[in-house]
Amino acid sequence: MMNHISHNNAVRLSKCATLLAKVSADLVEVTSDLLMQTSRANDGTPPRQPEVTETPSSASAKDQAKPASKAEVLASVKAGRDVIGQQNRPVQVSILYREVSGRGFVIRRQKPVSTYAARIRDYRKRVGLIFLEGFGWWMVERPYPPANYVPESIIRIGKNIA
Repeated sequence: MMNHISHNNAVRLSKCATLLAKVSADLVEVTSDLLMQTSRANDGTPPRQPEVTETPSSASAKDQAKPASKAEVLASVKAGRDVIGQQNRPVQVSILYREVSGRGFVIRRQKPVSTYAARIRDYRKRVGLIFLEGFGWWMVERPYPPANYVPESIIRIGKNIA
């Protein structure tokens, strides 16, 4: 016997999963920073350098020393959205990072995939992405039936029709 989840519960579950993903990413980032600070305090290593992102247009050594600008970060997340659109299915962050770095967006951090996950989380509303638990990142305006995901805009329209 197959269990079906109601549409309202699917939407609530999707929202909870998105919040959980945000909290998890925040926890990973904070824990990683604390571990790095602790290990540096114990071994006398100087603090890490600021994040540097190379884009296809930043080739000189001077450009590589700068931290990523908001425009570069946004461009890398938009490139991830393009990857999702091309694959036409939700995509996990590790695959998104691999594809985006192949397009010239390189994150020079100790944990580049975690950094890219934080970027997606932080810019998800600006570029229109949502995390579907068990599936990956997806375009917020497009339904994805296997995850029982229906955009809120469609839900509101349906309520007005009924």
